Amino acid sequence: MAPRTPLFRPKAYFESRRSTLTPALGVFALYVVGSTVLTYVLADLLFAQVDDASAEFEAALNSVMGTMVVFLVITAIVALLVVAAIMHYLSGDGESGSFGDAIAVAGWAYAPNLLALPVKYADARRYVEGLSFDGSDPAVMATQLETVDESTTAVSTVLTLLVVAWSVFILAKGAAGTHDTDVDDTIGPALLIGVGVLVMEFQFLF
Repeated sequence: MAPRTPLFRPKAYFESRRSTLTPALGVFALYVVGSTVLTYVLADLLFAQVDDASAEFEAALNSVMGTMVVFLVITAIVALLVVAAIMHYLSGDGESGSFGDAIAVAGWAYAPNLLALPVKYADARRYVEGLSFDGSDPAVMATQLETVDESTTAVSTVLTLLVVAWSVFILAKGAAGTHDTDVDDTIGPALLIGVGVLVMEFQFLF
């Protein structure tokens, strides 16, 4: 029996279906909306920890949040297309499978990220609620916010590694199914993407 999603048997899923782009884009859209809402909520919670914040600070915050939402959406779409391009053009001889197929695989590869959002929210909320900032001194607050930006928790680190590994699995197996090739031909591009994501996630360590 063909799997209903590619979460655990991606190769069989893509081999058994002709139309996979629409549900994949649905998963991707849910991830973009979910991650954007998560970012907004956590940023709002973070700045709620600021004591003695001025009216100018709050106005600047509202402006930054609007710009951030637009940036996140555009970045996510570009990332989807880049991932799809890498998997399409570097998987096998490129004679089988379309770019649309690669987008479908890339879209479904965001499913682990989507499923991880509730855990990320709970972990980040617990961390942020324990913080406090001095809004009366902009220089001090900037230093405090820098420290937060460079911080991570054990839960978030493990979660990131699991999500990336699961996404690489979906990319490699899924592209093998859509592009009629062996996993040996798709694992390289998938790992390249995974390493790139980890470098961006943990860039403060380098």
